[in-house]
Amino acid sequence: MTKDARIGLLLTVIPLTVVLAYLFVTHGATSFEPDSVGYIDFYPHRTFGYPAVLALIHLLAGSYAPVSYVQAAILSASISAAAFSAYRLFGNWMAAALLAAAMAGNPAFLSVISQIMTECLSAACFNVLCAAVLTHARRPHAAPAATYALLVFVSMALRPANAVIVPCILLAYAVFEPGAMRQRVRHAWKPVASVLAAAILALLMTPVLLHMVHPQSRPTSPLPKGLLQKVIFHDDAPQSAAGVSQNDSHFIAAAAAPARQYIQAAPADLRWYFTAQYSDRLRFDVILPYLQREHRSGPYQAGDIDRILFDYSIAFIRQHPADYLADVMTEYRNLISYRVTAYPAMSARVVAYFRTHPPVWITLDPQAPAGLRVSSVPPAGMITVSLGGTVGNQPSLFHIGRSIPFAAVLALRTAYLGAALLGLAAIVATLLGLRAPAPLRNAIGALAIAGLLLHAIALATVISEFGLHRYMDPLWGPVCVIWALAIQTAIGWRYPAAASRQDAGSADGRLGFHTARF
Repeated sequence: MTKDARIGLLLTVIPLTVVLAYLFVTHGATSFEPDSVGYIDFYPHRTFGYPAVLALIHLLAGSYAPVSYVQAAILSASISAAAFSAYRLFGNWMAAALLAAAMAGNPAFLSVISQIMTECLSAACFNVLCAAVLTHARRPHAAPAATYALLVFVSMALRPANAVIVPCILLAYAVFEPGAMRQRVRHAWKPVASVLAAAILALLMTPVLLHMVHPQSRPTSPLPKGLLQKVIFHDDAPQSAAGVSQNDSHFIAAAAAPARQYIQAAPADLRWYFTAQYSDRLRFDVILPYLQREHRSGPYQAGDIDRILFDYSIAFIRQHPADYLADVMTEYRNLISYRVTAYPAMSARVVAYFRTHPPVWITLDPQAPAGLRVSSVPPAGMITVSLGGTVGNQPSLFHIGRSIPFAAVLALRTAYLGAALLGLAAIVATLLGLRAPAPLRNAIGALAIAGLLLHAIALATVISEFGLHRYMDPLWGPVCVIWALAIQTAIGWRYPAAASRQDAGSADGRLGFHTARF
């Protein structure tokens, strides 16, 4: 067995062992989330990729129980690919092994394996992107064009926001291809065209396949529902919105008013949590059912309802652009620094706050004035979940979702924020035209591309959604790769003679680190 084969086997065993240990502890349980039904039933506002994967698993296994095992295998393979590409670039098997362990060893991240959600497969796509970029950095003339195109197609089929992979790939061709810009364009136009064609094909496949599954439906988008939660917690409803009746506009504003008042009275550091919890209940339990009833629309004929939500949200953004931008920047800061997860002390504070400030329940009630009923007592028959405690004799309205030790939260915040800053610095250096030998320049270029992915996902999320940790969890792999690139480049570049030899024409293209024997 060759040295590379032995190291490849090691880098396969490390993440696989961690993932299997996680499945053993959790008994391979598959978790159904609120959005899982939309994927299982091919809802028109979902892209076709993940529902198709679930349908194939169900066809072969007869149930959705194996989903966690399939996702675990895919994620483990993607981590191995990224770690092996890092080894080929660094020439240091120990650094690659540590990278594989770090990418697989985050317990908060591993929870995505069990969820019937797109996060796990999106994480795998981001890991494969890192592997392709590291390969491209090492051997520019052997650019993984087919890998890039397939990756774009799969990523956008899973989740539209993953389209941010496209500018990352375009930056890779701008940075890694040798020669003057004219030579780069001449060499890269065909692979770039294939990447753009893959993106267009992914966009076109969704309406075609959804029409085959639900001939009576037309594709919609999660964007209108996402934008709605960006605007309903502000004091001022839009004065007028094209395509939205006065009754609909008044109802949306009236439905959000009690929650808005409750949130504004809460401590500042807890408001993001209350906003996220109230958002789902207002949109899916109150506002959408009301609009569907009023407009006689079902879950597969949601185009008209989405139009109302979109017009209402856009009208507010046009009338209050400063408020919208302030929210976007605040959420972007919180998301990029991972200040979007709970820890035990925070959970205790929420429980204590609920005891003295019972949350308001907002329900749709045709018998009540304006169709709304607001109460501090849970409606009869409503299913509730506990927040690790109770409020009086009643279960609490909300649940934390997950609560991890503050030390782990602090470590995650440091890792994400540090990666964001390192990525930003590399992006600036790359755009300014860093003058350095090719191996160093390409390593910093790879760091810039991973940083661009991190910032682009965060920005795309907060523009159209409320920022939650689940949007950043899939980026744990690129975060680890950013740190590995930064540390290994800083350490390895202490050997300029080796680096110069690589720049002078080495076919291997590694950075020239001192390698340990394996």
